[in-house]
Amino acid sequence: LIIEAEDQNGWKDVEYVMVELAPQEDNFDSKIWFFPRNNTAWTDSPFITILTNPDGSSKAKIRNEDGNVLLDPFESEFFIDLPIVLDWGLPFGQQNTPVFEIKDLDNSEVYSESSFRQSWRYSDDIQLDIRGDLVNDLMISPIFYDLDAPYSRDIRKGSVYPGDSVSFKGQFVFSEGVLSNVFINPEIELFLEITRLPVEADFNKGYSKLDGEVTTHNFTGGQFNITLNAPGSVNEFDYTFRLINLPTGAQDLTDSKCGGLTFYGCGSFTIKVDGTPPKIVQNSWSAERGDMLDTDPDRFLDEGEMPTSTYHCVDVEVLIEERGSLAEGDVKLKWKFYKDAANSLTWDPYKDAFGLNEQTHILNLTTTGQGSILAYGDCIDLWPENVVKPEITSSDITGNVKLVMWIDAVDGSGSQVLFGGQPSQESGALGIISTTKLHSSSYDFIFEKAQFEVRNLRLVPESPEVGDSVTVEIEVLNVGSLAGSANLSVRSVTNNGIPVLEGTVVSEEISIDQSMWVSIKLEEFRVATTGMYYLVDDNDCTDDDCTPLYNGNTRGDTFNVKVAGDSDSGVSTLLIVVILIGVIAILGIVVVVISRRDNISSDYFDDDDEYEDDDKAYAELPGQSPASAAYISPEMVEAMQRFPQWSQEDIQGYFDQGWDVNSLQEWIDSQ
Repeated sequence: LIIEAEDQNGWKDVEYVMVELAPQEDNFDSKIWFFPRNNTAWTDSPFITILTNPDGSSKAKIRNEDGNVLLDPFESEFFIDLPIVLDWGLPFGQQNTPVFEIKDLDNSEVYSESSFRQSWRYSDDIQLDIRGDLVNDLMISPIFYDLDAPYSRDIRKGSVYPGDSVSFKGQFVFSEGVLSNVFINPEIELFLEITRLPVEADFNKGYSKLDGEVTTHNFTGGQFNITLNAPGSVNEFDYTFRLINLPTGAQDLTDSKCGGLTFYGCGSFTIKVDGTPPKIVQNSWSAERGDMLDTDPDRFLDEGEMPTSTYHCVDVEVLIEERGSLAEGDVKLKWKFYKDAANSLTWDPYKDAFGLNEQTHILNLTTTGQGSILAYGDCIDLWPENVVKPEITSSDITGNVKLVMWIDAVDGSGSQVLFGGQPSQESGALGIISTTKLHSSSYDFIFEKAQFEVRNLRLVPESPEVGDSVTVEIEVLNVGSLAGSANLSVRSVTNNGIPVLEGTVVSEEISIDQSMWVSIKLEEFRVATTGMYYLVDDNDCTDDDCTPLYNGNTRGDTFNVKVAGDSDSGVSTLLIVVILIGVIAILGIVVVVISRRDNISSDYFDDDDEYEDDDKAYAELPGQSPASAAYISPEMVEAMQRFPQWSQEDIQGYFDQGWDVNSLQEWIDSQ
């Protein structure tokens, strides 16, 4: 009971202070008197006891605002501390507001009507303080701890080793204030009876039979911290507890408050005792390609190799023999890449991307019904996304790079899993060991992916003109170590300009060393061009230097796009010229023949007996002498001399587009 008071002449001037705790209760004396000058307190109430020291002196004190005993008699502001005990079983059923009066040596009494007075309600029902953080699944009261190593992380869900010491800590409080989050402890000595119930043997679980046990623990002030000794045999032991030997009129409401609740420690609790650490079942480990169907026989990584085509999606599973308890979050897959596994030396690209720490993935758990637990993970990314080293390239893998995976698991009693592998400085980096590569968790890290080359490329139509829509047909060959689909993009280049994306195409799956034709239809040509070619790129290339799979310029597959009708006009003109030349030749032959006939006739009549061979003229018929060359213009002759790298047909194509010898020379000089 605390009273805050003030006297300008100091507390030594106060003659007495009187407090009546329950003025509203009829027929009950609740007055307490305190005389500060001789530090004494007394009451005539039969149900109030003023606490005293062992020597019989009163515990009532005058204190300052810091709670220290006040020695200066002239201190005007002070606190009166009156420790009292109310009897149990009082029939107070209403809220009470105390009154008080204070009198100094020189003046009359001063009453408390104008002062603040804390109302109170009597209660003699007590209960266990039961609280928890449901959001974070934590105990607040009561709390259980494993005091011996290996430590159980959560006794509620786990287990302890045989013979471990377990701390059982909590408090009893008055029930009246619990709903208002006001926790007031009873000051008297209390006795807690804890009963361990008997258990039966279960040979399938390795459980032993054990009789029950009852222990009694006393404590004062409502708060307790009791150490329990777990049995030395393996089983699941149930405990109950209750207060005994309560004062007359006091009630323990714990059982009624806990009725129907499953809160751990609410009137009862269970301690699982397990002395067997979990261990990996031999030959139960497997890692598979997570991006393949379950029915695909190529899923299994049974050659002791982890390819780059798989390391972003790996399915793993392993059986763990465990009779005690393993909870979600207790079993983790860990892994790391090493350049020297025997000496635990981290691979440099891994160190650049992730540092020296291992990567971790929490495995899912499911019971098998055979005394073991299946731990598994689906499509685990062994090289999670990072900006330093997003992907591994073939040039990164030099020497014998090892991927080591291991199981890090601790059961409910805090015991580490056996045979799960664990890198150490002494033994090097070791995974799960097996006589077969299929069930070992150490792998050679290899570069494996589908890689492609462009074997052929053709255009349809072969000689496009303005207005034509071209289809590019590409023959793709898989020269990699894995079947896959080619993801290609086609770009066009004109006059050695900037490449322009024309479109993309994705093939069906191409087996190793097999080829496939793919095609992509491009937009129609709108203008005439010269010196045009195509580039074909692999969109899945992750190397630092991704060169095109096909370069029409280096392959000599450049072409021109002519104006529609130019080629037909040239052919028609050439045909007309040839026909005219033929007609002229025929007319010449006819003239020569007629001339001969005239000469023969003249000679016949003039000199029948003389034949002069030198005077005879013979016509040169087509085919009897080498054919005269087709007509070539002087401009074409000059162009062919200046530009030997082009054929006559190429030069004619440029002429048809309006180019002349000088403009072509200027264009070449500018390249």
